[in-house]
Amino acid sequence: MFEHKQFNSVPAVGPTAPLFSYIGAFRFMFDSSKTIQEGYDKFEGLFRIADFRSWTVIVSGAALIEDIRKAPEEVLRFEAAIDEAMHALAPPTRRSHFHVPIVQSQLTRELTNSFEAIRDEVITAFDELAPATEDWSKCPALDTTLEVVARSSHRVFVGLPLCRNPDYVSMCKNFAVNISKAAWVIRMFSPRLKP
Repeated sequence: MFEHKQFNSVPAVGPTAPLFSYIGAFRFMFDSSKTIQEGYDKFEGLFRIADFRSWTVIVSGAALIEDIRKAPEEVLRFEAAIDEAMHALAPPTRRSHFHVPIVQSQLTRELTNSFEAIRDEVITAFDELAPATEDWSKCPALDTTLEVVARSSHRVFVGLPLCRNPDYVSMCKNFAVNISKAAWVIRMFSPRLKP
């Protein structure tokens, strides 16, 4: 990983020198919450953390978040964010932005029409997975979140009753988790090593 000029002024958590920055990347890989917390504690609003392929810049604080929110499309492009998120895929897949107008228009417009169904599915899922009780009760956060997100999103895509079918929901959750894991492993390698 090489230091890029634009990052020189952004404080870093961990080493920044070439090759030594991989120490920070390994630390982030195995203890990300502690690494991020260290950045929040040490720096005001803006810091970076080494990843195996690049630097991840963390922005916090009301003023900086507002600056990002108000940034024009030419400065923070949705397509660039998609490219960054999908860089584990082959270059032709990344460069094809056929999905952007679908998400920005048709899917977004459909969310208004689907709001009641999504709301119903979220309520039903929470009632089944984390029913209300008089006292505090344990609830596995990650598993519950995965289940609720899978069910509510698939309520829009495939509808009832399939979105509540345990085998179908399990398959969707496993697919999402496995894709995330595979992308994480692929991110560790230089783009020059990818097809």
